[in-house]
Amino acid sequence: MKTKHFLKLFLLFLCTINFVSCNDDDPEIQPFRIEKKSYEVMKDGWYSFSISNGSGDMNVTVADPTILSAQFSKDSYKEIIGFLRMDGKQKGETTVTITDNVTQETETLKIKVTDTYLVYGIEDSNHPALESDIVMYLVNNEARDCYFFRYIHSKNKVSDTPITKGTYDFSVKLESGGSSSTTYGIPYLALTYSSDENGKFTDATIAPSIHQFKFEMYNGGTTSAVIGMIQRCLGIDWKKLAEQKNQKKDSPTRSNAVIVPRLEMTVDDTEYKINGSLTTFPIMPEGILK
Repeated sequence: MKTKHFLKLFLLFLCTINFVSCNDDDPEIQPFRIEKKSYEVMKDGWYSFSISNGSGDMNVTVADPTILSAQFSKDSYKEIIGFLRMDGKQKGETTVTITDNVTQETETLKIKVTDTYLVYGIEDSNHPALESDIVMYLVNNEARDCYFFRYIHSKNKVSDTPITKGTYDFSVKLESGGSSSTTYGIPYLALTYSSDENGKFTDATIAPSIHQFKFEMYNGGTTSAVIGMIQRCLGIDWKKLAEQKNQKKDSPTRSNAVIVPRLEMTVDDTEYKINGSLTTFPIMPEGILK
């Protein structure tokens, strides 16, 4: 009897150890929290951030799906549980509610969808205002606002405060093909901002002036991808601009077939040259756009 009794206790002890050991192998679920409660996404753009707590079993609801779409993608890279991606559909404000189906915890985020914009990151330049590490945002709104920021390498981010604000416009000028009888349409970007006698950005109390920048298409400094991006994201009708200069409809625009969005600009009758990439990143600091 004693032998059977001790055998039962021993078996019960082994089962208990096995049960505890199995539980120890299961990772502990951290409480679901998202510290930042508000975000901005541009129209026709997207923003994504990682989530490193909670169960990873998430339900996502958008209050107004006509303004924004959002989805959670589970991942297990290092300490990351997954990613929340938000795509802007139209300008406006809405909320995104994320619920952890296991912990039953909920976070609600306030989202603002802004106007679409293009970002010109200047990498190499001898221009007094458009220097290297200037990040220029061209906003697709009625005013055609333009914002100039400085990129801070030590923080790997764009400055939270713009250097200055201006406006932009595009035009097309006709140019002969040299020995060829072909006429080309050359894009120009007009930036209106306040500058001092040396051409540098200055206090906005000084009346802004127009600064013309030529797209260098002929020597390959600007790629055709830039022209397409400007047309698609900023609503610029190059064909209409060319026709305003009496350009024939079959006259080509100088470009090449490379799709890397490189943009090289110069200033007529000067040695100024600006080189950079035209993209939709980095995103503009929050609180700038209405």
